[in-house]
Parts: sequence; structure tokens; C-alpha cells
Amino acid sequence: MIKKIQKIDDFRIFKHFLWSDDLEEFSKYNLIYGWNGSGKTTLSNVFRQLEERKLFPDCSGLQLQINDEIITEKNFNRLSLMIKVFNQDFVSENVFNPKQDVSPIFFLGKEDIRKQNEITRLTTERNQIEIEKNDLANTLNKITTEKDKLCTSIAKNIKDCNRTSEKDRYTNYTKKEFIAKCEFLKKQDYKNKILTENEFYELKRKKESTPKDKINEVKLNLLSQSEIKSFVEPMLNKTVVSETIERLQINNELNEWVSSGLKIYNEEKSGRCPFCEQELKKEVIESLEKYFNDQYDEFINDLESLKKDIYSYKNATNTHFPHETEFYIEYRDQYILSLNEFENKLREYSNYLDLLLTQIEEKKKNPFQKIEMNDDISKIDLTGIGILNSIIRLNNAKTNNFIEDLAKSKTKLEEHYVAENLDNYLILEAKQNQISQQLREINTTIHILDTKIKELENQIIEHLRPAEEINEELHSYLGRDEIKFEIRENGYQIKRSGEVAKSLSEGEKTAISFIYFLKTLQDKNFDIKKGIIVIDDPISSLDSNALYNAFGFMKNRTKDALQLFILTHNHSFFKEVKNWWKAGRSQASRNRSINSSYYMLKNMVVDGQRVAKLRPLDNMLKEYNSEYHYLFSLVYKNSTDCDGNFENYYLLPNICRRLLEAFLAFRVPSEIGNFGNQINKLDITEEKKIRIQRYTDANSHSDYIRDDPEKDLSFLDETPSILTDILDLIKVEDPKHFKEMKGLIDKKSK
Repeated sequence: MIKKIQKIDDFRIFKHFLWSDDLEEFSKYNLIYGWNGSGKTTLSNVFRQLEERKLFPDCSGLQLQINDEIITEKNFNRLSLMIKVFNQDFVSENVFNPKQDVSPIFFLGKEDIRKQNEITRLTTERNQIEIEKNDLANTLNKITTEKDKLCTSIAKNIKDCNRTSEKDRYTNYTKKEFIAKCEFLKKQDYKNKILTENEFYELKRKKESTPKDKINEVKLNLLSQSEIKSFVEPMLNKTVVSETIERLQINNELNEWVSSGLKIYNEEKSGRCPFCEQELKKEVIESLEKYFNDQYDEFINDLESLKKDIYSYKNATNTHFPHETEFYIEYRDQYILSLNEFENKLREYSNYLDLLLTQIEEKKKNPFQKIEMNDDISKIDLTGIGILNSIIRLNNAKTNNFIEDLAKSKTKLEEHYVAENLDNYLILEAKQNQISQQLREINTTIHILDTKIKELENQIIEHLRPAEEINEELHSYLGRDEIKFEIRENGYQIKRSGEVAKSLSEGEKTAISFIYFLKTLQDKNFDIKKGIIVIDDPISSLDSNALYNAFGFMKNRTKDALQLFILTHNHSFFKEVKNWWKAGRSQASRNRSINSSYYMLKNMVVDGQRVAKLRPLDNMLKEYNSEYHYLFSLVYKNSTDCDGNFENYYLLPNICRRLLEAFLAFRVPSEIGNFGNQINKLDITEEKKIRIQRYTDANSHSDYIRDDPEKDLSFLDETPSILTDILDLIKVEDPKHFKEMKGLIDKKSK
């Protein structure tokens, strides 16, 4: 059974629907109420996709719970659900095409004998064509094999001829590449691609020569002297502030010795001197700690970090440079000269860094004194690295050209082999294409024959029903018998009162379609006790008598379904279904359980778009057999809870119109059907009459929900006051009735 529609993502009027916690799971019997335009057809098409076992193109975000399994687009096509759906799409696809006039819908009787003979003839013809198809397929396989051998053999020759130590497209050259080259050359004068013997061996010689390897450019990340000075000089000039101990300040070695000893003392926490093991006075330790404070330690650490940075630059000067033998002879001398000059500069740069390291070490020993940085060193030019890399690029350019020339030679050798064998290839390809075309034509013929055979078989199996049976069911459904089916030639002809019917009303079309649908529930491939039935408004445009007949007809044919969904906008039909299930529930208390759930479709405007939501059925609709109770409750509740948001008002003109029409039907019965005259006979001011009529005329089709909320909604500005006017009108016209209705609503709201 279908338990939930967990999610509908942007399918027509259902934009971002999620199954809410206050919705019961679907039961055995499910009644869904909603006005026309509220989303019933869209919802029925959700079920229709289950019947078709495929998603509509605009419904990729569907998610359902069927029994304990979650169904999404990923596993949708694996559904084994037995379901039948009646809605307008069923009518259009199975019975009455809206683009065509009335036509026969069934084929039966003696005509089926002719159809069976036709099936036998078509089957024999198909078998003969199948033999021809198999013969052609065998021939095609032989030609394909011969062509594959040719392509594989020549591709191997090309691969062997163009093989070098360098990996390129010829390293794994296959028949695929050979075929692509054939397709390319056949559009040209390919005979010119065939080489003479001398041309062939000259290209092979070029192909077998060896180029120099490409050389990577040298990367050196060195800072200039000025950049290094910018962060070394401030450190040399910086001094540490601490309480002075003169002996330590004038004796650097003693300073370092005491600093190290203090660290050991603090780590061991023995209270004794690490050197002489004598107990140290507290005053001595405090004096030393003030001297070697956090600022001192942090500064010493910064100097160590600076030394590491300088060492990293010094290590970079030891980089490896390409050997001269890696260069072509014409670039070798220039490279050697430039390399020697640059290596001299690197040594100067390294010496400069050594000087800085010495000064930093001196600063570590004298953190309380400024150290002047030596500015007498001449500027070291490191731009020689660019000259070296320019020579490398020249060398690589020659290698690149060498590879390009080699590639051209290989291409000419490849095209030579292809051109030599292209005639044979084209002959085999032409034979292959000819037979493939014949097979396509045969497959088309077989498909046409299969379709005809299947159609005839379906007609014989599904449509073996006499016209009298259809007429009897149609009479029971409509409550009248002027519409009849008569057999003519190989189908039915529809007549009205003995004359050929040129057109049918929507109610008559719905009746005929629904009768046909109910008959399909008896198909041998559909077990109603294991099946799910979905019915969307089967009583369109029927009068009240026909409506009750249709309800009884539907009830008898669907009561044994595993699960039943009924969607309707008609309150009378809604009431009949609800009473059926309520009566069943009462009986169930004695002998069996009847499981039913009730829902309604509500519309609202979100971000300027009308959207549908499936909600629990309003208590007023569920507990009372009058739609009037529901309409009154909507007007009353909105009159006391108007939030000023136009988008929440757009349904109210329609609701008010329907409420007033129902109320005035018994208050002003002489003007039923003329809403304006009914309003004019009320004892209210002319201003209120005009305001109420103008407001309700904004959506005068009482069975349809507006589909244009994005248009001008300024007239809805009056909604709060109009609702109050309408309730006052009812209160003035029938105070006792108003009091009863208000009390009923207040009671249900508690």
C-alpha cells in the first residue's frame, strides 16, 4: 500500500511539498477534497506515474513511501505496484482524444475472427523476414571480421614503424586510430600521400635520430641584500631591557654560562646550584630571573630564528646546475661562461651571508648593546640566473622543433600506410553500410509487424464486450438511456435517441470513460484485491440523480480494492463517499475494521506563485454534511485573523461568493441564479452592497480557484472589512442562525 507522498519537488502546482507530521498515513480508503484548480489532477498524475512505472519529465523530485520502502527516481522503474488511475489523462489517452471528434472505442464480435487470421498472416510474413535478416546478419559479420583484420594489421605496421623511445600517440596505436585516419583521408586526394621508396627510407632515418633531453630551468629563491638588510639590521640595533648585573654584562662567556645554569636550576627544582650543589639564596635567583627575563629569552629565540633563515639562503646557493654536456654544441660555450660568472656572484653572496651570521652570533652574546651592520660591502648582482635560463630556453626550443619535425615525419609515414590500403578499406566499408541499411529497413518492417500484431491481440483480448452490456451499464450510470452503442463494421457507433451522435457532453464523455475504466478493473492482469485504484472526479457535469447513480456504480466496483483513493471537488459526491465509509466504520465495530482517511487540498501563494498543499480535512467538512459550515468557518476565522498579507487573501473572494450564494439561496429564493439581485434585496447600505458585490465578482467562478495571484491584488486590500460586512449581513438577516454557527465554530476551535 501507498503510505505517504513524502516529497514533491516542483511538479506543476506542487512546488516544494513535504509530508507534514500532522498528516495521517494513507489508509485503505482515502478521500481527498479540493476545488477545481487546487491540484487534484496534478496529484492524480503523481499516482499515474506509478501506474506507468515512469516519471514525467517535469517530476524528477518525487519521493514516496510504499509499504516500508522509500521510492525515488533511482528505483522508480523497479516498482511492481498494481495500480489503475482514472483522471482526465486516462480519458484522453484511452477513450476520447480532446483533439478528435467522437469515434468508436472498441473492436469486437465477428471482426475478431478476421483479426486472428490477420495475426496468422502477419506472423508468417514476419518469420520469413526474420530468416532473411539472419542471413544478412551473418554476411555482415563476415565483412566486419575481414575489415577488422585489415585495420588491425595495418595499425600494427604503423605502430612498429613509428615506435621510438619517446611515448607518443603511436606507442599504443590501434585500429581505432587507423579508422579515424581513413575517415580523414578519404575526403582528400589520398593517393598523393603514398611515398616513393627513397622518401619512405629518408623519413625513417629522421625518425630514428635522437634529440637532446629538455632541460629544466634553474629556480633560485634568493633575497637581495637590501631585502635581507631590512630585517637583519633592526635585530642588530635592538637592545634588551633588564635589571643590570654588571659582571654578566661585561663578561659574555659568564653571561651565557649563568643563563644556561639558570634554566637547569628551574627545570630540576632542587633549590641547589647545578654546578656546586650548594643551596642558592632566594635573593640571588630573583636577581638572575630579573636579568634573564621573558624579553631577553624571546629576543635570543628571535636571533636563532633569524640565523636559520640566513642559513636557508646560504644553502640555496649550493643548487645544482645542468652539466654542459646536456646542451647542444652551439650553446655550450656561452653557457659555461655565464655559469662561471654567476657562480662567482653566488660565492660573494654566500660570504656576505657568513658575515651576517657572525654579526648575529655577536648580537646573541651582547643582547644589551647595539651592533652596527657593515655597509661597506658592494652590491652583488644576481641577475645572471636569468641569462642562464635564457640559454636553457634556447636549447629547449631546438629540442621542441626536433620533436615537431619528428612528429611530422611520423605523420607522413602513417598516412603512407593508410593511403596504400584505403581502397580496400572503402570497399569493405561500402559493403558494410549497404547491408547495415538493409538490416535497418528489415528491423523497421519487423517493428511495424510486431506493433500490428500486438495491437490486434490487445483488441481481441481486451475488447470482447457486446454493445448491450455497455448500454446497460451506461443506463445505470447516467440514469437515462438515450445514449446507445451500436456495432458498425469493426467498431461501435454512438447514437443519441436513434441518431448518430455528433458530439457528447463532458458528463457523457466522463460517464463512458469511467465505465470503460471500471471494466478494466476486471482485466485478467489486474487483481482488484491486490490492486490500488485512484479516481479523480468521475462525476463531472452530472446532474444530482446521475451523480447518485454514478456513486453507487463506483462503490460496487471498487469496494474490494486493496487501497482506494477518491479525489473530488463536488461536495455532494464527497458527502456520499464520506457517508459510505462512515457507515462501513459503524458496521466494522461489530464484524470487521474499515480504515479510512480524509484530506483536502489547500492553495496558498509563496514568493508570488500559487502552490498546493495536502492537509488534513477540515473538521467542519469531516463532521458535517454541508459545505456551508466549512465556508462559514473560513470567513469567520479570517475575519478575526487578518494579517494584512495580500497573498493570504486571494482565495477569500471565491469563498465569500460561495458562502453568500448558499446563504441567500434560502434567504432570497426568488432570485436564485441572480447573485446581484439577491444582494440588492438585502437590508444593508448601498455602499456595502457595491463593496461586497465588487469584491466577490473578482473571482465569480464558484467551482474554480484563481490561477493568477501574481496579477493585481490591490482589490484584496478591503478583505478585512469585507469579511466583517458579510458576517454582519448574515447576523442581521438571521441572528439565530449566526449565533448557532458562531457557537459551533468556537466550540470546534477549543
